[in-house]
Amino acid sequence: MTLRVVRIVTTALLLMMIGSSVVLAENYVSWSGGFYISLPDDWEQIDYQTVDVFLISNQAGSDVLDYDAVLAPSSSILFFTGDYMILTVDTVGELTQTQIDSVLNQMRKTFGRDIKYYPVADFISDLKSNAPSYDADEKLITVVSDIVQQEQVTKKLMHMTKFYERGLATFYFYSPDSLFDQSKDIFKDIAQSFSTEDIEAAAGHQEVRVADLDSKETAEDKEDEESLPIVLYIVPISILIVIIIVVVRKKRGKKG
Repeated sequence: MTLRVVRIVTTALLLMMIGSSVVLAENYVSWSGGFYISLPDDWEQIDYQTVDVFLISNQAGSDVLDYDAVLAPSSSILFFTGDYMILTVDTVGELTQTQIDSVLNQMRKTFGRDIKYYPVADFISDLKSNAPSYDADEKLITVVSDIVQQEQVTKKLMHMTKFYERGLATFYFYSPDSLFDQSKDIFKDIAQSFSTEDIEAAAGHQEVRVADLDSKETAEDKEDEESLPIVLYIVPISILIVIIIVVVRKKRGKKG
């Protein structure tokens, strides 16, 4: 390992040892996105530096590094070994119903399956991998995918995108395959707790925590680094987000 990689590993371990997360008693507030979500009492926000070490070691692109927060149960020694959530926000403005319909039509073509139009709670009770569902009342898309390593399902990804007045909030819920059935309702409840009302009250006395963008390594920096000696896995950004980005870019083009 290079000296730089050793320093990264050492930093990550120290952060984990001293408690690299900040406990969130009840809510996580996204000040950049203008919303908050309610969390189980035992969930917490993972320190940005710890998350960046994890993502960079998996050769994540700059788009993945532009996350809003990563949250996980506080009982996890290494957050990526159990349940965890990556939250991303794109404040592109509110999409029209026509644009949302366009996203859904593209999803139907991409996944080769009809979109299921029913409440997310009904979808959770009858999950099928790679079968998209849309809750029109909550404007929430849900897709569950298997993460396979060496021909064996090791993790599941519940990918939920929320359309709201300021843009898109996307939840990437990762869970070991053995834990997913007992965790899926927790994931659903977190996504459905999304709210843009009374943010200051929801924040309470929580400190405003933002990523130190200057300390984050760029894609060019990490191209010269060796992989960390830890076997980690992160699924690439799903096809769904690519579809949404195309629709959003079209929207921006029309405004210009």
